[in-house]
Amino acid sequence: MAYVPAGNVGFSWQIGKFVKPYNKTGLTNLTFRFTVNKNTLHATGTYFAQQFYFNNSGNQGNGAYTGLQPQYDINGKQYLRAVFSSFIANSTTTDPNCSNGADGGPGVSCGVVFPTTYGHNYKITVKKTTGNTWSGDLQDEQTGQTVHIGSWTLPNTVSNLQTSGSGFAEYYAFYKVGFPQFVVPSCNLLAKISVFYGPVTSTDFGGAIGNTSKMYFPFEYNTDCIGSLSNFSSKTVSTKINMTPYQLTGYGYQIERGWVSTIQ
Repeated sequence: MAYVPAGNVGFSWQIGKFVKPYNKTGLTNLTFRFTVNKNTLHATGTYFAQQFYFNNSGNQGNGAYTGLQPQYDINGKQYLRAVFSSFIANSTTTDPNCSNGADGGPGVSCGVVFPTTYGHNYKITVKKTTGNTWSGDLQDEQTGQTVHIGSWTLPNTVSNLQTSGSGFAEYYAFYKVGFPQFVVPSCNLLAKISVFYGPVTSTDFGGAIGNTSKMYFPFEYNTDCIGSLSNFSSKTVSTKINMTPYQLTGYGYQIERGWVSTIQ
């Protein structure tokens, strides 16, 4: 069976604006913003993620990620899956939403499927709770709905969060059975994705905000389906975030790619 690599979209983010002086001790929380728009294909196989990193982790790895994965509609109802995973060796968990291991390697993986309305704005907050335990929690900014994604505990040698990271839109599976991972039969069968990655913020140091465009712009990789072949586009969007008593301005990315928005 013929197929081609589906490819992904990558970009970076960096917090560059603090209300109070930043003393470089790292952050105890980060909030990531996502809007999965209505014309995104409602099917498994794509993942919209933000990667973040920890200080002082030595050779244990320092990465983790969180994000949203579209799901198939069920009886006319829409769903997304929220993900929160550590790739740091010797991470542990007692959370019922989590399991040991991450993408075939060390770490912990957490995930939960929840009812959604495509087009709503979601915040996922990563925060230190007690000791060196970190929690991932989601909130629908339209309805106020909250969802606990999971939690894990890092080794004591691992410190707080770094102020920069990277994001991606991944095509990890074709939306029909019978194909290996990360491929598509042809470029014109790429699942449609339409996603806004909003500014990254923190409440530390009086409030902080980042720009997704700080280091490099969205780009396609691991595929020959690029540009007009993949229907790819991106644009920078200025967004104001209320962080009482301040209103901070940051920048996010609207990313579009793919062709198929409904499964025939």
